[in-house]
Amino acid sequence: MFTIDAARLAQLDAGVVETGCVADLIVLPRDPLSLTATELMNLAVDITIVGGRVIYERGRPAIASSDSADLHSS
Repeated sequence: MFTIDAARLAQLDAGVVETGCVADLIVLPRDPLSLTATELMNLAVDITIVGGRVIYERGRPAIASSDSADLHSS
């Protein structure tokens, strides 16, 4: 939702979320635009993706977010 404008402001060649692109993003359980600053600050993140890899998923064991973990389902 914020990627294109943020990339433009930072003068980065980035900012799209589409198939084949590497992603850095988070997934939140609620709409961040409907929250107060305090609610947003205290909101738990569901998933964090950096460089196209899931590095954190709420509810998964800590090993799932290690660099050596194979996070792809077969």
